[in-house]
Amino acid sequence: MANTLRSPRVLVVQSGARHNYALPAALAEADMLEAFYTDMCAGRGIGRFAALASRLPLPKSFRKLTKNLACRRPPPNVIMHTRTCDVETLCYEALVRFHTNPLSQKRLLAGSAMRRGRRMASWGTGAATHVFNVIGEGGKLILEAKDRGLPVLSDIIVALSTHAIEKREHRAFPDWGPAPDADGFKDIYFEHAQHLLETTDTFVCPSTFVAEDLTMNWGVDSRKVRIVPYVVSSDWFKIQPRTEIGRVLFAGSANRRKGIHYLAVAANELCRRGYRYDFRVAGDVAPAVKTHPHARSLVFFGRVPRSEVALEFACADIFVLPTLAEGSATVIYEAMAARLPVITTRSAGSMIEDGVDGIIVPERDPYALSCAIERLVEDRRMREEIAAKAREKAISYGWSDYARLIRKLVAEPDPMQ
Repeated sequence: MANTLRSPRVLVVQSGARHNYALPAALAEADMLEAFYTDMCAGRGIGRFAALASRLPLPKSFRKLTKNLACRRPPPNVIMHTRTCDVETLCYEALVRFHTNPLSQKRLLAGSAMRRGRRMASWGTGAATHVFNVIGEGGKLILEAKDRGLPVLSDIIVALSTHAIEKREHRAFPDWGPAPDADGFKDIYFEHAQHLLETTDTFVCPSTFVAEDLTMNWGVDSRKVRIVPYVVSSDWFKIQPRTEIGRVLFAGSANRRKGIHYLAVAANELCRRGYRYDFRVAGDVAPAVKTHPHARSLVFFGRVPRSEVALEFACADIFVLPTLAEGSATVIYEAMAARLPVITTRSAGSMIEDGVDGIIVPERDPYALSCAIERLVEDRRMREEIAAKAREKAISYGWSDYARLIRKLVAEPDPMQ
């Protein structure tokens, strides 16, 4: 059994550079990080050569991979504790390029995750007293940690019911883009979810929306749930507003889950009322969405570089995200930091207080959405008050608060005892 009298030592399992490695960095800063296991990153293993490889005459898809990898840079106090699953990750990246079927891709990803878990298990847990994984990553390693009596904390980055929500929305609006993952994915997803539910001692959620989904739809005891909001990068506070009145910005993948079809209907309604607002959509968009007859009032830019997103934030009048399911939408934190008033739904998992530092509208209600947009654009005093309060709220979600809450979670006793 784990020795709870020792100072906490945490093994973190996380793929990718989520929130610029905020989770392991928070623990490393307090000298609580035992090890960091990840797929690939710059500075360790094959990732040490990522910058060089990105300049070689490789196929386009592999150039993109190496470029992305070169940007995955854990801070020095994390990299010194890092081990990477290079072989398992590269095999997946090579094989997935020969499979265009979404279900086949998901199966490859699940197989890769299983192999990474076995590799991590071979490394062991060292002197760790706790394991902190991101939404059930780690596989066999987590099972062995449980056998050793180590408490397992899981970062639930998105509501577990998201897939079911997407499926229901597709049935209602099949012509708004491709279908969600094939039904065969349900078995893969359910198996992963069951592993997560059975092995987690503390569920760390970024929002009330995610926490309530766990307790209401997945049977998780509320005593095992903790809420830790995300932190916004300081870069977004540097944006100087150049507001263009009537410019409404949506940033993110333009799909059903994000509520793009409801924004389209709201934009058409506002046009019908005689308003000529500029609706701009920055993010990936499927042809079926871009050419949909009801999307005629939206201007699609596709995926844009991060620097251009900052410019869009600076020039926008309002930010809108009528999403149906998130964990806690990072883009809302960024918009608030950029002094943009936000209109969104409760499902965004944001920290917005309705009518104070943003506006919350019901999900799937384009009429309420159109009225909220009209209200903010036409009432400039209200718009300015909410914009100012939005930035104040974003400032209050600082790095030190996030790090403190993460460390507190590790130090607290078993929530079920």
